[in-house]
Amino acid sequence: MTRDEPLAKTEPRQTITEHTVQVWEAAYTMLDALGAWLPPELQNHVHDAVWLHDVGKVAEGFQRMLVTGDKWKHRHELLSASVALAVGRPPEVVLAIVTHHCSLNDSQIRGESGLAILQEVWEKHGKAQWRKLCREMTKNWEWLSEWLRNQGYEGLPATPEQLPDLRAFLSRYEKASLQSMPDSEQHRLMLLRGLLMAADHLASGHRLSLQKLPHPNWKFDWKRFQSRMADTSGDVMLEAPTGSGKTEAAILWALKNRRANERILYLLPTQASINAMVQRLRNCFGDANVAPVHARVLYQEFQKHFDGDYKTAADAAKKQSDLYRQFYAPIKVLTPFQIVKHLFGGRYFEIGLSEMMGSCVIVDEIHAYDAQLQAILEKCLQYIRETLQVRICLMSATFPSFLKKRLEQIATFTKINGFDQDSLRQPRHRLRLLACRLEDTINDIVQQAGAGKRVLVVCNHVKQAQEVYQNLQDIMKEDVRLLHARFTYGDRNRIEDALRKNLPAVLVATQVVEVSLDLDFDTLYTEAAPVDDLLQRFGRVNRKGRLEEPAEVHVCAEYDPEALRWIYDIERVQSSINIEDGTVLDDETNFGWLEKVYAGGFNEREQKVYEETLQAMDSVLNGLTPLYEAEHGIDFDSLFDSVDVVPAALQQEYLSRIAQKQWLHAHSLTLPLRWRTIQGLNRNGLVDKAGDMLVVRLQYDADRGLLPSPEEQSAWIS
Repeated sequence: MTRDEPLAKTEPRQTITEHTVQVWEAAYTMLDALGAWLPPELQNHVHDAVWLHDVGKVAEGFQRMLVTGDKWKHRHELLSASVALAVGRPPEVVLAIVTHHCSLNDSQIRGESGLAILQEVWEKHGKAQWRKLCREMTKNWEWLSEWLRNQGYEGLPATPEQLPDLRAFLSRYEKASLQSMPDSEQHRLMLLRGLLMAADHLASGHRLSLQKLPHPNWKFDWKRFQSRMADTSGDVMLEAPTGSGKTEAAILWALKNRRANERILYLLPTQASINAMVQRLRNCFGDANVAPVHARVLYQEFQKHFDGDYKTAADAAKKQSDLYRQFYAPIKVLTPFQIVKHLFGGRYFEIGLSEMMGSCVIVDEIHAYDAQLQAILEKCLQYIRETLQVRICLMSATFPSFLKKRLEQIATFTKINGFDQDSLRQPRHRLRLLACRLEDTINDIVQQAGAGKRVLVVCNHVKQAQEVYQNLQDIMKEDVRLLHARFTYGDRNRIEDALRKNLPAVLVATQVVEVSLDLDFDTLYTEAAPVDDLLQRFGRVNRKGRLEEPAEVHVCAEYDPEALRWIYDIERVQSSINIEDGTVLDDETNFGWLEKVYAGGFNEREQKVYEETLQAMDSVLNGLTPLYEAEHGIDFDSLFDSVDVVPAALQQEYLSRIAQKQWLHAHSLTLPLRWRTIQGLNRNGLVDKAGDMLVVRLQYDADRGLLPSPEEQSAWIS
């Protein structure tokens, strides 16, 4: 094209042809990756949508905006869609083009297209406004006509004023009409819009092809269950001991089940476990092939890049974190939140659904969710399996029978038992049931550390962990660390980095240590908890079976039921510690223990929450409609029950960093609190606001975290 060719964007400068070619290159790699799972006609539809999606940018006002920066108050995608309609493209293509930036319930899309205008008003005023908008294409009309002919598109009218308006066309696709379509048609619309948007976003980030996953250079003597996983096609449920190689087994399964370059989505319950897993998988597949996806990735990337120059580090972090969220890396490690949110119909939800098409979804630590999140996760897994043809791998070291039975409603799983190999059957733990409170074991912990053992201490809530930590530090002075979820993000990252480099003599922690952290201690002291939580805590001790004798794991049978009742079911805790002191915990004993405690499944309260959530999820999923953002009114973030706050002692520094537009520095001073905790603090007058951020008037210490008020008790957990 000539140098007078209209532009698609600036910074960097790109003509419409240059940008469209790049979007098609990105789209082509997606079609190649997912071709085995896509409806056969979809490739042609994606091609048309890509080549026509930005032709409306030839409008003079849009071109002037790119050159001068003057705002153009119209939607170029409406003009692009009108051109697509004029040259006879299928309705699906026109709809994808209309919505490749905004959904059909966007007020500007509805206003300019006439959807939001009464028929008589449209006839009297709207059509004239539409023709005026079309006339903006006059200057570049000849260029556009030639460009379209070169791409094989015929039928463009002689003048832009003759372009069809979209009101009558779009009125056939109001939300109720779309919902009455067959599921297969709705599915095609979701995929087409998702692939167009994903390709446009990827090309805008100047990534034109997806990473190809190399085969890992593994030279292991595979265990029997790992070899079985490598030979299993379809959905699978894996039970295997902690530290036995479940991760490698799951990846072997995923490699077996991929047909082309579909995504591998590895779900874990916590951000800390995600970070550890990402590094583990990158060691096998390379950095570019494994992407972490969770709410704190931007800040973590900023920390990685920061060397004194804020802007350079912030720009690099944003670019990298944006790429992680794109349809790019073949393996993504993420929280269930990142999958579930797409099924709640938020902005651009079709991108997430299209990326999941045909993927291999690995759900590790499937036991680790409460009744509400279990129900949400089960419904979502069932939906994506049936709608997007994903294959599912569920894994845990602690699988109560009642949980298995519920999960079997999702699919017919091949069940693989990793406990059936002699080398994995050696008991790694001996239970010591102590008739005292955890706080009474301080001297024993110090003695064990003095004898050269690495000691893990697990408390059930933060206040207790802080007190135990302080008591140990007063005696030992050093080589004691504290880990819980009430540190600022900056301090939490500092502590976790230190733990990865070197284990202390004593680590005092809360439940955050239970899930997927590859830590290996010599002994444990823990407060009483449900059996599945206890088994996970035991899994951080003698993790690889390196000790000649079973490691002693000490469970303190005395506890404050008033404090504990906010965290766990007291009857379940009591049932869990109804076990003989000195028991060697082999597989058979652990299974029997687990089954005895969970013989009745959920308790009455949990069952009610579970059933109510299933019904709510049915309503959410039934309302999911292509091209429309959901309007069910559910606050999705509130389902996951935490909000970032600033400790009062850090408020001024936080505001100073905000004033300097150093948002990521400011973020390092915040920490997550549960809504329930915030509500309790607010009732006691301990919550203020700093701009849009909540401030809690509590003391904060870099080594101990946020210190609870005297009024706060049992809700102060994690």
